Amino acid sequence: MGGLIGQGFITFFVSAGLLHCPVAVDLHRADAVLDPRAPTTMISPALAQRLHLAPHGTVATTAYGLTAALPAAGPVTVGIHPASFRLATVAIETPEMERHAPPGAEIVLGADALAGVMLRLDVGRHRLSSISSSDAARATRGATPAALQVDEAGHLLVSIRIENDPPVLAMLDLGSDTPVTISRAFAAAHGIDVSQPGNAATGAGLDYVNNGLDIALDTAHFTPKTVRISDDSIVSIRLGAPVFEDHPIIIDLRTRKVWIVN
Repeated sequence: MGGLIGQGFITFFVSAGLLHCPVAVDLHRADAVLDPRAPTTMISPALAQRLHLAPHGTVATTAYGLTAALPAAGPVTVGIHPASFRLATVAIETPEMERHAPPGAEIVLGADALAGVMLRLDVGRHRLSSISSSDAARATRGATPAALQVDEAGHLLVSIRIENDPPVLAMLDLGSDTPVTISRAFAAAHGIDVSQPGNAATGAGLDYVNNGLDIALDTAHFTPKTVRISDDSIVSIRLGAPVFEDHPIIIDLRTRKVWIVN
Protein backbone atom coordinates (compact mmCIF):
# COMPACT_ATOMS: atom_id res chain seq x y z
CA MET A 1 0.00 0.00 0.00
CA GLY A 2 1.21 3.53 -0.75
CA GLY A 3 2.57 5.78 1.92
CA LEU A 4 1.84 9.23 3.28
CA ILE A 5 4.53 10.97 1.31
CA GLY A 6 5.42 14.48 0.29
CA GLN A 7 3.37 14.40 -2.88
CA GLY A 8 -0.07 15.75 -3.64
CA PHE A 9 -1.69 12.35 -3.50
CA ILE A 10 -1.71 8.91 -1.90
CA THR A 11 -2.03 5.63 -3.72
CA PHE A 12 -5.03 3.35 -3.35
CA PHE A 13 -6.11 -0.09 -4.41
CA VAL A 14 -9.41 -1.90 -4.67
CA SER A 15 -9.99 -5.17 -2.84
CA ALA A 16 -13.06 -7.10 -1.70
CA GLY A 17 -15.38 -4.41 -2.98
CA LEU A 18 -13.74 -1.54 -1.06
CA LEU A 19 -11.23 1.19 -1.74
CA HIS A 20 -8.13 0.90 0.47
CA CYS A 21 -5.62 3.69 1.17
CA PRO A 22 -3.25 4.96 3.87
CA VAL A 23 -4.38 7.86 6.06
CA ALA A 24 -3.10 9.62 9.16
CA VAL A 25 -5.05 9.42 12.42
CA ASP A 26 -3.74 11.83 15.04
CA LEU A 27 -0.48 11.83 13.03
CA HIS A 28 -0.22 8.02 13.15
CA ARG A 29 -0.23 6.15 9.85
CA ALA A 30 -3.19 3.78 9.50
CA ASP A 31 -4.49 1.54 6.75
CA ALA A 32 -8.02 2.63 5.86
CA VAL A 33 -10.96 1.61 3.74
CA LEU A 34 -13.51 4.09 2.45
CA ASP A 35 -17.05 2.86 2.99
CA PRO A 36 -19.86 5.41 2.58
CA ARG A 37 -22.34 2.67 3.50
CA ALA A 38 -21.09 2.74 7.09
CA PRO A 39 -22.78 5.63 8.94
CA THR A 40 -20.04 5.88 11.58
CA THR A 41 -16.26 5.74 11.27
CA MET A 42 -14.83 2.72 13.09
CA ILE A 43 -11.32 1.94 14.27
CA SER A 44 -9.75 -1.30 15.37
CA PRO A 45 -9.03 -1.90 19.07
CA ALA A 46 -5.30 -2.05 18.24
CA LEU A 47 -5.40 1.40 16.64
CA ALA A 48 -7.40 2.79 19.56
CA GLN A 49 -4.74 1.47 21.94
CA ARG A 50 -1.96 2.93 19.81
CA LEU A 51 -3.68 6.32 19.90
CA HIS A 52 -4.36 6.04 23.65
CA LEU A 53 -8.09 6.51 23.08
CA ALA A 54 -10.26 5.75 26.07
CA PRO A 55 -13.95 4.88 25.48
CA HIS A 56 -16.53 7.38 26.74
CA GLY A 57 -19.97 5.93 26.22
CA THR A 58 -21.33 4.09 23.20
CA VAL A 59 -22.44 4.84 19.67
CA ALA A 60 -25.00 2.79 17.72
CA THR A 61 -23.96 1.89 14.21
CA THR A 62 -24.57 -0.63 11.45
CA ALA A 63 -21.85 -2.34 9.40
CA TYR A 64 -21.26 -5.68 7.69
CA GLY A 65 -24.90 -6.54 8.22
CA LEU A 66 -24.53 -6.12 11.98
CA THR A 67 -26.10 -3.48 14.22
CA ALA A 68 -24.46 -2.83 17.57
CA ALA A 69 -23.71 -0.26 20.23
CA LEU A 70 -19.93 0.15 20.04
CA PRO A 71 -17.59 1.90 22.47
CA ALA A 72 -17.22 5.55 21.48
CA ALA A 73 -13.96 7.51 21.52
CA GLY A 74 -12.57 10.74 20.16
CA PRO A 75 -12.09 13.33 19.01
CA VAL A 76 -9.51 12.36 16.39
CA THR A 77 -7.95 14.17 13.45
CA VAL A 78 -7.90 12.25 10.18
CA GLY A 79 -5.58 13.19 7.34
CA ILE A 80 -6.25 12.27 3.73
CA HIS A 81 -3.29 13.85 2.01
CA PRO A 82 -2.87 16.75 1.80
CA ALA A 83 -5.71 17.94 4.08
CA SER A 84 -7.04 16.83 7.45
CA PHE A 85 -10.36 17.04 9.27
CA ARG A 86 -11.64 16.40 12.77
CA LEU A 87 -14.10 13.75 13.87
CA ALA A 88 -15.78 14.32 17.22
CA THR A 89 -16.57 10.63 17.67
CA VAL A 90 -15.35 7.30 16.30
CA ALA A 91 -16.54 3.82 17.20
CA ILE A 92 -14.13 1.18 18.46
CA GLU A 93 -14.88 -2.20 16.92
CA THR A 94 -15.90 -5.01 19.22
CA PRO A 95 -14.26 -8.42 18.63
CA GLU A 96 -17.35 -9.61 16.70
CA MET A 97 -17.41 -6.52 14.52
CA GLU A 98 -13.66 -6.74 13.96
CA ARG A 99 -14.02 -10.31 12.67
CA HIS A 100 -16.25 -9.00 9.88
CA ALA A 101 -14.05 -5.99 9.04
CA PRO A 102 -12.06 -5.89 5.79
CA PRO A 103 -8.69 -7.64 6.27
CA GLY A 104 -5.95 -5.23 7.23
CA ALA A 105 -8.29 -2.28 7.82
CA GLU A 106 -7.34 -0.29 10.91
CA ILE A 107 -9.96 2.37 10.25
CA VAL A 108 -13.17 2.30 8.24
CA LEU A 109 -13.96 5.81 7.08
CA GLY A 110 -17.74 5.99 7.02
CA ALA A 111 -20.24 8.51 5.75
CA ASP A 112 -19.59 10.83 8.70
CA ALA A 113 -15.92 11.20 7.72
CA LEU A 114 -16.40 11.26 3.95
CA ALA A 115 -18.95 14.07 4.24
CA GLY A 116 -16.21 16.26 5.68
CA VAL A 117 -13.78 16.14 2.77
CA MET A 118 -13.82 16.49 -1.01
CA LEU A 119 -11.95 13.68 -2.75
CA ARG A 120 -10.24 13.53 -6.13
CA LEU A 121 -9.77 10.04 -7.57
CA ASP A 122 -7.47 9.38 -10.49
CA VAL A 123 -8.38 5.75 -11.10
CA GLY A 124 -6.06 5.29 -14.05
CA ARG A 125 -3.03 6.03 -11.86
CA HIS A 126 -4.48 4.74 -8.56
CA ARG A 127 -4.14 8.15 -6.96
CA LEU A 128 -6.36 9.66 -4.30
CA SER A 129 -6.20 13.05 -2.64
CA SER A 130 -8.32 15.47 -0.71
CA ILE A 131 -8.99 18.70 -2.54
CA SER A 132 -10.12 22.14 -1.43
CA SER A 133 -13.28 23.68 -2.82
CA SER A 134 -11.23 26.38 -4.56
CA ASP A 135 -8.93 23.83 -6.22
CA ALA A 136 -11.94 21.75 -7.19
CA ALA A 137 -13.55 24.81 -8.78
CA ARG A 138 -10.44 25.41 -10.86
CA ALA A 139 -10.16 21.76 -11.87
CA THR A 140 -13.80 21.56 -12.93
CA ARG A 141 -14.15 25.02 -14.46
CA GLY A 142 -16.98 24.96 -16.96
CA ALA A 143 -18.19 21.51 -15.88
CA THR A 144 -21.64 20.90 -14.45
CA PRO A 145 -21.65 18.57 -11.45
CA ALA A 146 -23.86 15.52 -11.45
CA ALA A 147 -26.08 15.05 -8.42
CA LEU A 148 -25.33 12.21 -6.03
CA GLN A 149 -28.11 10.40 -4.25
CA VAL A 150 -27.67 8.14 -1.26
CA ASP A 151 -30.11 5.29 -0.75
CA GLU A 152 -31.15 3.76 2.58
CA ALA A 153 -28.25 1.31 2.46
CA GLY A 154 -25.72 4.12 1.91
CA HIS A 155 -25.08 3.32 -1.75
CA LEU A 156 -24.11 6.26 -3.97
CA LEU A 157 -26.38 6.73 -6.98
CA VAL A 158 -25.92 8.92 -10.07
CA SER A 159 -28.14 9.60 -13.05
CA ILE A 160 -26.75 8.33 -16.35
CA ARG A 161 -27.95 7.81 -19.91
CA ILE A 162 -27.40 4.66 -21.93
CA GLU A 163 -27.53 5.34 -25.65
CA ASN A 164 -30.55 7.57 -26.26
CA ASP A 165 -32.70 6.14 -23.47
CA PRO A 166 -34.14 8.31 -20.69
CA PRO A 167 -31.92 8.84 -17.63
CA VAL A 168 -31.64 6.00 -15.13
CA LEU A 169 -30.01 5.72 -11.71
CA ALA A 170 -26.76 3.77 -11.49
CA MET A 171 -24.79 2.77 -8.41
CA LEU A 172 -21.40 4.44 -8.15
CA ASP A 173 -19.46 1.43 -6.90
CA LEU A 174 -15.84 2.59 -6.66
CA GLY A 175 -14.90 -0.55 -4.76
CA SER A 176 -15.64 -2.68 -7.82
CA ASP A 177 -12.92 -3.62 -10.29
CA THR A 178 -15.57 -4.28 -12.97
CA PRO A 179 -16.18 -1.23 -15.21
CA VAL A 180 -19.91 -1.69 -15.82
CA THR A 181 -22.34 -4.29 -14.53
CA ILE A 182 -25.88 -4.45 -15.90
CA SER A 183 -28.62 -6.74 -14.69
CA ARG A 184 -29.91 -9.28 -17.17
CA ALA A 185 -33.43 -7.93 -16.76
CA PHE A 186 -32.29 -4.37 -17.56
CA ALA A 187 -30.35 -5.54 -20.62
CA ALA A 188 -33.40 -7.36 -21.93
CA ALA A 189 -35.74 -4.43 -21.25
CA HIS A 190 -33.46 -1.95 -23.02
CA GLY A 191 -32.43 -4.12 -25.95
CA ILE A 192 -28.75 -4.33 -24.97
CA ASP A 193 -27.02 -6.96 -27.09
CA VAL A 194 -25.48 -9.70 -24.95
CA SER A 195 -25.05 -12.18 -27.77
CA GLN A 196 -21.23 -12.14 -27.82
CA PRO A 197 -19.89 -13.61 -24.60
CA GLY A 198 -16.38 -12.66 -23.57
CA ASN A 199 -14.39 -13.99 -20.63
CA ALA A 200 -16.12 -16.01 -17.96
CA ALA A 201 -16.50 -14.12 -14.68
CA THR A 202 -16.48 -16.17 -11.51
CA GLY A 203 -19.43 -15.70 -9.22
CA ALA A 204 -20.86 -12.61 -10.88
CA GLY A 205 -22.32 -13.46 -14.27
CA LEU A 206 -20.51 -13.19 -17.58
CA ASP A 207 -18.53 -10.48 -19.31
CA TYR A 208 -19.97 -9.58 -22.70
CA VAL A 209 -18.40 -7.73 -25.59
CA ASN A 210 -19.73 -4.21 -25.50
CA ASN A 211 -20.23 -3.41 -29.19
CA GLY A 212 -19.91 0.32 -28.59
CA LEU A 213 -22.47 0.80 -25.82
CA ASP A 214 -22.44 4.53 -24.95
CA ILE A 215 -22.87 5.55 -21.30
CA ALA A 216 -23.08 9.25 -20.45
CA LEU A 217 -22.60 10.84 -17.04
CA ASP A 218 -23.11 14.56 -17.35
CA THR A 219 -21.02 15.58 -20.41
CA ALA A 220 -18.57 12.66 -20.14
CA HIS A 221 -19.12 9.60 -22.31
CA PHE A 222 -17.82 6.12 -21.57
CA THR A 223 -17.61 3.16 -23.92
CA PRO A 224 -16.38 0.21 -21.85
CA LYS A 225 -14.89 -2.67 -23.80
CA THR A 226 -17.11 -5.14 -21.99
CA VAL A 227 -20.10 -5.05 -19.69
CA ARG A 228 -20.82 -7.65 -17.06
CA ILE A 229 -24.28 -9.14 -17.13
CA SER A 230 -25.53 -10.27 -13.73
CA ASP A 231 -28.68 -11.70 -12.22
CA ASP A 232 -28.77 -8.94 -9.60
CA SER A 233 -32.42 -8.05 -8.98
CA ILE A 234 -31.65 -5.12 -6.66
CA VAL A 235 -29.30 -2.92 -8.69
CA SER A 236 -29.82 -2.52 -12.44
CA ILE A 237 -26.51 -0.80 -13.21
CA ARG A 238 -23.23 -0.45 -11.35
CA LEU A 239 -20.37 1.80 -12.43
CA GLY A 240 -17.09 0.43 -11.08
CA ALA A 241 -13.80 2.26 -10.65
CA PRO A 242 -12.28 1.16 -14.00
CA VAL A 243 -14.95 3.02 -16.00
CA PHE A 244 -13.25 6.23 -14.83
CA GLU A 245 -9.71 5.26 -15.87
CA ASP A 246 -9.54 8.09 -18.40
CA HIS A 247 -11.61 10.57 -16.40
CA PRO A 248 -10.52 11.58 -12.88
CA ILE A 249 -13.51 12.41 -10.70
CA ILE A 250 -14.13 14.71 -7.76
CA ILE A 251 -16.68 13.64 -5.15
CA ASP A 252 -18.25 15.89 -2.54
CA LEU A 253 -20.52 13.87 -0.26
CA ARG A 254 -21.40 16.92 1.82
CA THR A 255 -23.13 18.63 -1.11
CA ARG A 256 -23.75 15.31 -2.86
CA LYS A 257 -22.12 16.20 -6.15
CA VAL A 258 -19.66 14.50 -8.49
CA TRP A 259 -17.61 16.11 -11.24
CA ILE A 260 -15.86 14.51 -14.19
CA VAL A 261 -12.44 16.11 -14.77
CA ASN A 262 -11.57 16.28 -18.45
